[in-house]
Amino acid sequence: MHNQTKQKLADSLRSILETKPLDKVTINDLTDACGVNRQTFYYHFHDIYDLIDWIFVTETERAVPEVSDCSNQFDRLIEIMKLMQKNKKLLMQTSHSHFNEHLQRILLNNSTEVIYCICDEASGGKLNSDDREFIATFYKYAFTGTLLEWINRGMVEEPEDIVRRMSLLLHGNIHDAAVRFSNSR
Repeated sequence: MHNQTKQKLADSLRSILETKPLDKVTINDLTDACGVNRQTFYYHFHDIYDLIDWIFVTETERAVPEVSDCSNQFDRLIEIMKLMQKNKKLLMQTSHSHFNEHLQRILLNNSTEVIYCICDEASGGKLNSDDREFIATFYKYAFTGTLLEWINRGMVEEPEDIVRRMSLLLHGNIHDAAVRFSNSR
């Protein structure tokens, strides 16, 4: 029942976004649309940011399995981008609202995890945490910026095309940086 209520609220948000900008959506809009009271909303979520976060995390976990093989991180990125296309209206609304910094934070966090995995594999786990963090910080902005630009352009390019181009651009760069950093100590 717990997740059913959360899902009802998420579905209500998606429905409301068909006719109303995200910046104008209120808790009352959500609770009225799915037939629950405000207390029920606040029992599950702190605010609309929290609901959006839950949608992104839950959908990603449900649709995109965790890839432990770091060499397949670009395949995982394609799956995440396909999921993003299924949530196009929500992402576009989020990107063009005062919630855009929240979306950027979510993308930065997810990018960091992908880069950590590549660094760990490349260095055989020998990379110290400061260097690992430095490399991840450098590259996560490239990943996130590319995804935000794709969202802002209407998500018309196919995920495979963008990831192929990113792969060509970054081919070996993160891996080589991790190796160079781990060998420089």
